[in-house]
Amino acid sequence: MPKTEIPTYVCHKCKSPATGRYTPNEDEAGLAFCDAHKELMAAAFYCLLNNRVDDFNKLMGTNLDINEI
Repeated sequence: MPKTEIPTYVCHKCKSPATGRYTPNEDEAGLAFCDAHKELMAAAFYCLLNNRVDDFNKLMGTNLDINEI
């Protein structure tokens, strides 16, 4: 059986090696996190799932605009 390569993820906040990720399904990268940012990413993921983009941007320091996607 061929060996499947597992993608390497980095924390979406600090770019450290990720220890986990929140994702709606296994085929999407979702939000990866390190140990230090696990709770922050949980809150950010909740915001995205509930269309609270302004709150997501405040938490992440971004300016995501869902109308541009």
